[in-house]
Order: sequence, then structure tokens, then C-alpha cells
Amino acid sequence: MKLYFWPQLLVAAMTLIFQSEAAHAQQDCQLFDNFSSQNGWTQVGELVTIANGEVQYQNGAPDAEQRRVYKNLGVSLTANHTWTANIDFTPESVGDYGGPHAGHAIISLTAGTQEPLSNCPDPPECTGYPTPQQDGILCFFGSISNPSDGNSYFLIRAIEGTTGTEYVSTAIVANALQVTYFVLLERENAALVKLSVFSDAAHTNHLAGSPVTLIIPASIEGLNTVQHGNVARGGPYRELTGTVDNLCIKWNVSDSCPPDRSLLGIVGSEININTGVDANLNVLPFGAIDPRWNIVSNTLAPMKTEDRWNFTQGASQWISFDGSDIQTNYKVGFTFCSKTCGDFQVNFRLMADNGACVYLDGAPVPSSWWPNNVPMPDCNYNPGDQSPFIPTAGYLIDYLVYLSAGEHFLEIDVTNFSFSPTGINILGKITQVSPCSTIAVHELGAKSGDLQLFPNPAQDQMTINWKNSAPQNLSISDVLGRTLRTINLPEGMDRAEISLMGLAPGTYFLFWADNAGRKYSKRFVKM
Repeated sequence: MKLYFWPQLLVAAMTLIFQSEAAHAQQDCQLFDNFSSQNGWTQVGELVTIANGEVQYQNGAPDAEQRRVYKNLGVSLTANHTWTANIDFTPESVGDYGGPHAGHAIISLTAGTQEPLSNCPDPPECTGYPTPQQDGILCFFGSISNPSDGNSYFLIRAIEGTTGTEYVSTAIVANALQVTYFVLLERENAALVKLSVFSDAAHTNHLAGSPVTLIIPASIEGLNTVQHGNVARGGPYRELTGTVDNLCIKWNVSDSCPPDRSLLGIVGSEININTGVDANLNVLPFGAIDPRWNIVSNTLAPMKTEDRWNFTQGASQWISFDGSDIQTNYKVGFTFCSKTCGDFQVNFRLMADNGACVYLDGAPVPSSWWPNNVPMPDCNYNPGDQSPFIPTAGYLIDYLVYLSAGEHFLEIDVTNFSFSPTGINILGKITQVSPCSTIAVHELGAKSGDLQLFPNPAQDQMTINWKNSAPQNLSISDVLGRTLRTINLPEGMDRAEISLMGLAPGTYFLFWADNAGRKYSKRFVKM
């Protein structure tokens, strides 16, 4: 072979090696994006856009209003998940307020699609910068004082949405512009987040002060969205022109659910939730309890199984409590997991003595009286005993709902007001009826994040706005599942004012459906 071929062969070989390494790196990511397409991304505001294979912070992308893009992860990361998020970040220029001045969340993992540090009521603006109400962990780039102390920094910020508490790490100085930083944000365990910033793609050379760690509460979880943007509550002098590229997120799949409580992410995957049989539909020994059901709370003796009305032990195997001469209440729960997000059919028949309410992830589930589909108005409604109880009588729950990946909790609260032995019997299943990819969640129809309500808490009025198709069958229910109001929306609009006059202070749920019949709910508080 002639010598002059060797340089060409060497170049070709090195190219193949680099391509192989890049392909391998992508395969290691549960979510990888080189931003060659905007598919699956939603843009809020201007000047932070996906173009030319990058997330571009354009023309300074100043703060003071929302400028961001976000995408669903296809999974809900709990405190039990460990994960890493990598990006390549190149700041070209920053603002000037007594020195270099920026204030941007170059990557955030959040439990929703709201702005990471504010519960903004009026996107893309953010009037008043209300306290955030969603959990989040983010990598911040910019200044840590007004005016600037002369430096730019990387640091971690974390938000506990229930309380709005913010946690902030120590900072890593990064004053060089027009260079690429290789950023690695990690959740190492439920209580610890780490940020490393490198000067090389191999992640061997840390910047001075890197890594930094931050202790956070385990209650920060349910992270289902990745975002790149600015920090709306900053001033307009906080500016950034630059790019983000090569997003790679990896997580360890939670094994908190055993197979008999796991939906596998495949259409048709199902789990039975019967109380009187095991995962294989074998009738349990009389007196045994299906271990998948647990007591949430009760005022009675320990539960057992019994034949409540002297039917066959298989067909009438109830989770039951001893009789009592006082009114009693109890709650039982069933934890299950879905490997991916998607649409799920919750379908079961329920007998409860004497009334019951059903909740999924804390939100009331509509139910009706079998077989006439009479809606149940509240937890104490029982139109009378019917026989035989199974399968032709009792509560019917037939509910199509969108669920994120991760752990979910089905709870049944039973009220016994007849001073008699009390029990519960369930026959049914949960089935996945449509998939959900990491590229986009429901290209057709709505997502729960498509509807926003504010303020929350509210006094006598609240505003909702939506994108894509208008919500259907909008209603307000109380915590007992009673529908208190139905709401008619104006045609051709993307927002509406809802009166809360006449509602007592407390917690309520706003229910709606999309044009495909999927049901959603959001909790709000009336002050």
C-alpha cells in the first residue's frame, strides 16, 4: 500500500472511533437531544429558542419575563431515583451591572411546566413573581448579587414546591466567555445533589471549586420536565447570549414496585387489584389478606378477610373489620407503578359498607352505582343493598386517565354509618391503553400542563388559561368527590375567569377532559 494512503486511513479510523463513542454515549442516555429538531419541545416567550442544532440564548435573552423551552421526560423521578443530567454550555456574552451580570437556569428538572423559580400567572410575563409551587432542581449561571461582585458563577438551586422553600449551594467561579463548559448535575441520593463543571468533554478537568453539593429534603421529587431558560424574577440587565447542546439525562429505574404491581409500559399491560385473590387470580386462603393492599388508617380492629354475606368464599372475600357499635371510618390503599407515562384505564367494581370515596394520587375519582350508572354524589351515598353483590351490584369505576411514569397510589375511604360489621370488596384491574414516548407526550389532545390556574390559593375568583384544545366537562369538586359546579367556557378564547363566590374556605379540585376523553385534575385552595 502506498504511504500517502495512511493519513487518509488514520483520519477515517479516528472519525469512526469518535462516531462510535458518540453513538455509545447517546445509547447510554434515557433522554438524549442534540436539538436538531424542535419536536416535543414547548417554547415560552422569546429569545430562548431551538435553532441550528442548539438551544440559543439570543440577543442577551434578558430576565424580567419568561424565556424558556421545556420538554416532558416521559418519567416521574422520585426521591428514590438517582440521575445525572449533562449539557455543553457556551456563554458568548453576559450583561453588565457593576460587572458581568446574568441570571439564567441553563438546565432545570421540574415537577411540572411552570417557570422554575416563580409560579407565573401570565406567561410569558410573570407579574409579581409569585412563590413557586412546583418542586425543582436547577443549575444556575450568573451573578449572585446586585450589583455584580465582578464574577459569574455556576451553582445549584432547589425548590420545595409545597412550602416554596429555596435551597442554594456554594458557587463555582466561571468568568471565561466564548468557551464551552461541560456541566454535570446529579442527584446522588434522596437528600444530596451535586454539580460538577469541567473544561473538557472527557470530564477530567474540574473548574476551581468544582464540584459543589447541596443537601435537599427528600420531598423534592416528581420531576417530570426538563427546561432551559432564564430566571423571570431577575432584572432586565441580567443578560445572556450563548448556547446549550448535547442534553443527556440518565436515571436508575426505581424498583420500588414488585412485578405484581407494575405496568410495563406496553399497551395492554395490566394488573389486577382484586382484594380476594393473588396476582395470578388464585383465591387466597380464607382469612388471608392480599398483601398488596394496606391499611392507611382505621378506627377498628386489624383487618381480615371474611365471607360477609355467606356467599362462596372466593366470590365474597372482603377486606373486613370486626363489627362495632359506633360509626367507623377507615382507608385502604394500593400502591402501583407504571414504567412509562401514558393513558390508563382504571376499571373495577367495588362494594363498601356503607359508603366510599375513591382517590387516585390524591384526586377524587368519579364513580357510579352499578348497573344503572347513577353518579355517586358523595362518600355517604348508598342506594341500598342489592344481591347478588358481585358482579352485578356496587360502585363502578371506569376511568380513563393520563399518568406519568413512576409510583401511584389508589386509596379508598370507607364510611360505615350503620353500626354494623364493615368491609370492602374490589374486583377489577388497571390497564395501559396508550404509550408515551420521551419525544412527546400526547401530540394530540391535552396534557395536564396545558391548563394553568391562578392565583392558588384564591379568594373569590380564579383565572384559568389553556393552550391547544379547550378543556371539556370542566367542573369543581370537593375532597369528597362531590361535584359542586359545572363551568361553561366562552368559545374562541384561551382563558376564563371562574367565580369562587359561595364556596367555603378549603381544598377543592378542578376536573376537566381533553378532546380524546382523557381526564385531568388540579388541586386548589379557596381562602
